[in-house]
Amino acid sequence: MKIDAQGLVPGQPHAQHIHGSTDGHDFRCPDKSADEDGDGIVTTAEGLPMYGDINISLTTKGDTSKDSGLAVDRMPVADKDGKLTYSRTITVSKDVADHIKDLHVVQHGIDRNGDGKYDFGAGKSELDPKLPQEATAPANCGMVKGAAVGSVPAGSVETGGGTTGGVESPGMLAAGGAAVLAAGGLFAVRRRTRTVDARTDG
Repeated sequence: MKIDAQGLVPGQPHAQHIHGSTDGHDFRCPDKSADEDGDGIVTTAEGLPMYGDINISLTTKGDTSKDSGLAVDRMPVADKDGKLTYSRTITVSKDVADHIKDLHVVQHGIDRNGDGKYDFGAGKSELDPKLPQEATAPANCGMVKGAAVGSVPAGSVETGGGTTGGVESPGMLAAGGAAVLAAGGLFAVRRRTRTVDARTDG
C-alpha cells in the first residue's frame, strides 16, 4: 500500500483505513448529501453508511485490524506542509484480495477553523469523546482502481471543511484542503503470493 497525500493538517496524525464490503454491498465515497445536519462536515458517523466499515487500519506499525482504527499513535503524521507519504506491505484475507475493486481508502483529520491543529471547536468525536471531531472527521476518500480488478463504482466525496481546489477524478473528489490521494501496490499474500495493482488516481 502506498499513499501520497497533500493538503492535510500539518504536523497532525491522520487515521486512515481501507473501508468497504467484501460481500458484494455497494459502498462508495460519500457526497454532500451525507452531511445530514448541514454543518458543512461529513462526520465519520454520517459517512459510514455510504463508505462502510473498516476492513484494514493503515497503521505505520503493528496491528492493522479494525481494532486499530483509532490508534492515532501509530497513524502517519503530515509534515509541516500538510504532505503525507505512507508505504507498507500488509497481508490481507482472501476476501479482501478478491473484492479489492469494491474497497476504498479514507483518510481522517480536518482543520475546520484553520488554526493549524485539531481542537474541539466543532465538538467531540462521536467515536471517542476524548478526541475532537476534527481529528476523526473524514478528510478524503479514494475508490480503489486497477485494470486487473474491475471497474470503479461511481461516487465522490466532499468531506472536510476546505475547498476541493479542482482536484477531481472519475472515482474521487477530495476535500479538506485539496487533498490528493494516490494508493497503489496493495499486495495480497495468500498460500501463494498474489499481487494486485490497486490505484486511486488523484
